Amino acid sequence: MTTCWLEIDWSRKLPGASEIARSRDLLRYERIALSGPGIEATLTELRRLFAEEFIVMASFRACDDDWVARWFAARNRLDEYGFFPHFLGSPTVRSVMSVPRQLPDDLGIAWPPGGAFTFDGDIAALLWAGGCYHKFEGRPIDAKRLGAAFAADLIGDRYDEFLLYRTRVAWSDFFYGFGDNTWILVDKATAQITLLCQTDTD
Repeated sequence: MTTCWLEIDWSRKLPGASEIARSRDLLRYERIALSGPGIEATLTELRRLFAEEFIVMASFRACDDDWVARWFAARNRLDEYGFFPHFLGSPTVRSVMSVPRQLPDDLGIAWPPGGAFTFDGDIAALLWAGGCYHKFEGRPIDAKRLGAAFAADLIGDRYDEFLLYRTRVAWSDFFYGFGDNTWILVDKATAQITLLCQTDTD
């Protein structure tokens, strides 16, 4: 298990292609449990709005990461490491997503890092918009409070230690190509990666 993805080791130079390939061969992910009243309440509502099978959420911890993986993670350069196709295409994540086929090494998606400060707003907006057949029954402020409780269970008060990535690209067969969303929340202090995927039909 990693010691930390927060601290930059300035003594190390940019890893080469062979070092990156070797590092990715070592890196694996173990699923870990998620809990919290905000998480449970939000997932219950999302599954009502979009259907049970259209919402997937799971959390994982990176294991056997070496100095190369930490070099890129600490510098917020996971995309250059090839982290996203490696993570999403790993057997552990594919089993959660029920994706039988191997993903390509290049998903054709840009993954610019963002801060986690807007995560509650993303979730609130998704709740308020609702699905094709079911709409949120509360007020906008109720959606915002639910999103805030969801984010609080995942992040606490450590917003500066997280990176948030989002795409609307349908990168696997899980997605129906209508209102697709993927969020990847990276806890740099613990190397925990939380995945939330949502799709819908017209």
